[in-house]
Amino acid sequence: MSKLGFFGGTFNPIHKAHLCIAQEAQKRFDLDRILLVPSGYSWMKDPREIASKEDRLRMAELAAEGCEGFTVSTIETDQDGPTYSYETLQKLKAQYPEDDIYFIIGADQLFILEQWKKPEEIFRLATILVADRGGFDPQEMEAKAAELKERFAARIRIYHMESSELSSTELRQKIRDGEDISEYVPEKVAEYIEEKGLYR
Repeated sequence: MSKLGFFGGTFNPIHKAHLCIAQEAQKRFDLDRILLVPSGYSWMKDPREIASKEDRLRMAELAAEGCEGFTVSTIETDQDGPTYSYETLQKLKAQYPEDDIYFIIGADQLFILEQWKKPEEIFRLATILVADRGGFDPQEMEAKAAELKERFAARIRIYHMESSELSSTELRQKIRDGEDISEYVPEKVAEYIEEKGLYR
């Protein structure tokens, strides 16, 4: 049975901190492959700030080229309208029925997971891998994980990483300011952003 890591996000744009989160999960939990899943319609975010789903998908593909075991899925970008994690997990389980699915999220998401649509279905379908890059109290995280395990029979594993201050919001500002972003994103992604004039 294969272990499939599912890492979704707006990826606007995808950057090295995103890749580090997934690579660390791949290493720590012996995942056979990582599936990057760019969101299609990001209903919680300002559409004026977001590159097209085609551009975000292409940047994810370029980023994945440099990471062993990484592939990109169009499972959300192929869909019109909002996408929900439980639906994506249902589709992934149908596509890969023999695989164990590991859903990689950031530490901030751990505290609001139960507010997502159909959280019980998310916990049924996947083991949750929580990437802690600093900024949260480890004891509070463990307490929250224990609460979700109790309420939903959730399988949750927390892994701690070196802190990273990089965010896509800050990266877009650097691009608008004309700063060099080559240290923050894979080379091919930087070239694509420049070529397409994204985030100007």
